[in-house]
Amino acid sequence: MKQLLLLLLLFCAFSCSKNEEACSEITLGQEIELAHDTQICINDVEYTFIADDQRCCCGCVCAWAGEFVLSFEDTDGNIVYTFRESESTPNGTPPFAESLSISTIDTETMCGDQDVIDDVRFILLFE
Repeated sequence: MKQLLLLLLLFCAFSCSKNEEACSEITLGQEIELAHDTQICINDVEYTFIADDQRCCCGCVCAWAGEFVLSFEDTDGNIVYTFRESESTPNGTPPFAESLSISTIDTETMCGDQDVIDDVRFILLFE
């Protein structure tokens, strides 16, 4: 009987512990700092923030400097909104806010390197 009780307690302990990443709640009208592959929640819906560095690589000669492309993916892996840093590309209205803008991009390099995208911090404003 003691063994059965012990097994039941172990089962409960392992089944109750979840290995989910914390979801950063976004408050509309406030700036938030995000990094690539961050889990965020907007209006109780979870998204993954994905940053893609499409800038001209260091040491390359490019006709265009490039840009950061920021995407938001739902829990099914579908891209629901993409924001391009370039002002020439219309971004449309995100499904989770009236607008989205980049306040600051905190990076130490002025050229693209997708290998260090995890070190780049984006300060975004959701309104």
